[in-house]
Amino acid sequence: MKFGPPVMIRAEVKTPLFIWDGDTLTPLSFVVDGDLVHVLDADRFIRAFSSTGQEAYLTWIEPTLDRLARLDQQIEQAGQNRDLRRQLNQEKRQVASGLSVERFLRQRLGKNAATFVKGVACIAYSVHWAVRPGDDGFRGFIKEAGYRPYVPGTELKGALRTALLYTLLGQHDNYTILRNELADFRRTFQSGQSPKAKIQKLAGIAGQVEGATLRGSKSDAKYDLLKLLQVGDGELLTADALRICALESVGTGRFTRTLAEAVEPGTTFTFRLTLASVEDAGWALRQLGLDKLAAANLSTERLLEAAYQRSAAILEADEGYFQDHLAVHKEIRRLQAENDPKAPLLRLGTGQGFLSTTIDLRVRDRDPGLYDRAIREGVSFQRRWRTQQNNFPKTRRTVSDGHGNPLTLPGWIKLNVMM
Repeated sequence: MKFGPPVMIRAEVKTPLFIWDGDTLTPLSFVVDGDLVHVLDADRFIRAFSSTGQEAYLTWIEPTLDRLARLDQQIEQAGQNRDLRRQLNQEKRQVASGLSVERFLRQRLGKNAATFVKGVACIAYSVHWAVRPGDDGFRGFIKEAGYRPYVPGTELKGALRTALLYTLLGQHDNYTILRNELADFRRTFQSGQSPKAKIQKLAGIAGQVEGATLRGSKSDAKYDLLKLLQVGDGELLTADALRICALESVGTGRFTRTLAEAVEPGTTFTFRLTLASVEDAGWALRQLGLDKLAAANLSTERLLEAAYQRSAAILEADEGYFQDHLAVHKEIRRLQAENDPKAPLLRLGTGQGFLSTTIDLRVRDRDPGLYDRAIREGVSFQRRWRTQQNNFPKTRRTVSDGHGNPLTLPGWIKLNVMM
């Protein structure tokens, strides 16, 4: 298949952007030095010691690691005993809090941790913090092998795909498929079927709708409409673009704070967006069984318009939710002013929340009764949430000051086509 020339997109981060790499850095992996956190290269750190120092380190760490392994085994054996699991997890956190590079260097070797790690050149990279990390550590932003953060093309493409699907569901035929699937699920939910069967039915709805809308005659990822779109990774950034921030949920009394590296607002990066040629796109749509879709659905202009519409819907829903949180409400109004059909906002990464990662806003707007009876009740049943009518989703993730005060929403970027 032939692809057209790449279109370069310039993205500007508008609110802290979190894309988790799957790892949580503990105090064994970093040292706080004033307003900086030095993340260590583990191999270089160990090699900095003499053989006696390495032995002292292993003697110090191994008993705690053994104890943590035993606690993990006990937690697994606790099964569905929630009280016991809670007790064991609390004990595990207390034990793990003793594992700290700073503590080892100070207590066992009598050294200042920051001075030592800088002196032996074992720092992988350094990052500023807005909220100081403690014993729980912080989540890392995705990086390449040289510790340079970047936004993966898969993340960008997934957000564009969801935006396009959202707009296509605005068409009557496509929306009817979604509505019928939800109505059928509602009947299943009211039936005497097992909870497992109900959960499986709910989980399959999104796949059925996406298959009918984006995959035509074959419900297979190889035949997805977005195969006609290639999105490259964002250009590599430096650790200076990162800051450790706090994510906290509004709408719950539980402790929800998570610290994570985030790309700071004002940071810009570029990425490539490449589309199948018009001739090949038309041929491919026929092969996919998606003749009803015009090739224009995969134009740059169409994708930008889809991002604009979806972002507008998310922000409108959040504007109502955050009326009593003045700082966040002000941020939402600022973001709404930034959103433009030709230079839209797009939401990425960790902390987006239920409405930003699903297509369910379409149902909420068009069929609020069905939304409440099927999606709210169904998802609440699946996840064991206690929700009420007009109170779903009841929580939202925010970037906070680390003390329960929400400041803004995570993950918003602005797209501009580079001429």
